[in-house]
Amino acid sequence: MIRPNAILMCEPTYFDVIDIKNAFMVGSVGTVDRDVALSQWRSLKALIESLGTPVAVLPASSGLEDMVFCANPSFVGLSDQNEKIAVLSQMRFESRKKETPFHQAFFQGLGYEIKTLPPLNQGYEGRGDTFWHPMQRHLWCGVGPRSGSDAYRNLAKLFNATFNMIPLVHPRFYHLDTCFCPLTEDAVMLFPEALASEILPLIRRAFHHVIEVSSEEANRFACNSISLGSGDILSPTDSLNTKTRIKLQDLGLKLHESDTSEFQKSGGSIACLTLAFWMGP
Repeated sequence: MIRPNAILMCEPTYFDVIDIKNAFMVGSVGTVDRDVALSQWRSLKALIESLGTPVAVLPASSGLEDMVFCANPSFVGLSDQNEKIAVLSQMRFESRKKETPFHQAFFQGLGYEIKTLPPLNQGYEGRGDTFWHPMQRHLWCGVGPRSGSDAYRNLAKLFNATFNMIPLVHPRFYHLDTCFCPLTEDAVMLFPEALASEILPLIRRAFHHVIEVSSEEANRFACNSISLGSGDILSPTDSLNTKTRIKLQDLGLKLHESDTSEFQKSGGSIACLTLAFWMGP
């Protein structure tokens, strides 16, 4: 499967922390500085564009304070016939369920086939809990507080893809993208303490290079980084220690940092703020 060639982001016009949906949000209610958040968001967008990846912007909607986190309301991919498909999420929180129609409209406008999963017992939160293995028709699927195992057989069938489920076992790391970050076809960055120990040998067989981050790095959202596919890795400012930086450099990867401190108050960073997709025919 070819890599996505564009990024979707949503303006943080109404971004705020008004309640507690994950452990990172504790103590952050009412503390968001929207001017700073907007400046950080614009800097991240400009960085992505400067590295040659176009960014499409989804207009924000009043009353949807979490809509800026584009990774969650949908999951996109290509069928084995290279048809573009967008699968709508089944969000856990009522306030976030209102975001999915905006993703549906956006992807319909680009010619995507819109798919929905059968009603799920535990929900499904899109790219927040699901990754394509770079360049392969294989899915890495997080099973935790936001997405249940019943989603993934249906999801894999839609794309005619193989998949592995990764149980999330640390109460703080609520989405797969907070503790697991595919970098290249051969390399992944992860926080092992957040993943079920029995899945780690399988991950090590699938990726030749497994970069394990420390608890301190993970709590600074190190694994909420993204790879643009050209060797460029975008990570939150000061999230990686020297040892991890050297490992990335040894793989020939280029690290770029972006400050997302306002968004981290809500439990998200670069991966949460972006959704890679396929633009064009």
